[in-house]
Amino acid sequence: MSRPSRFCKRIVQAPFENLIAGLAFFSGLVALFDVGRSGDPLDAILPGWAATVFQLAYVLSGLTITVGLGAARSDVESFGLVTISTSQIIRAIATAALIGMANAAISAVFAVLVVWACWVRLRQLLRATREVRDGG
Repeated sequence: MSRPSRFCKRIVQAPFENLIAGLAFFSGLVALFDVGRSGDPLDAILPGWAATVFQLAYVLSGLTITVGLGAARSDVESFGLVTISTSQIIRAIATAALIGMANAAISAVFAVLVVWACWVRLRQLLRATREVRDGG
């Protein structure tokens, strides 16, 4: 089996993780290039350069999750999981600061669920790494 087909086979086995990675990647691109009416709260609260850094981090998190999954590289995937978790927390705080916590409840719940899912996956990766290191 060729490398690209192994990569694709691994990607297909984790559809929801790839969904989260894809959302991060494309959301980051939309906000980064100001496509349509993205309305990203980071643009309203942070200086332009800082918002750009966070958009790039969002794009990078999506890419590294997908590449880590496809290449069976838990270190790359873990980096993406930590990056997207951090981005979600920052975005939730920015949204709450911009429109108030009562109005940001749905965004906050989404952020909590994404962070929870990322940390569950990160914990699985760390356990698997420890088992391999310890010999089973």
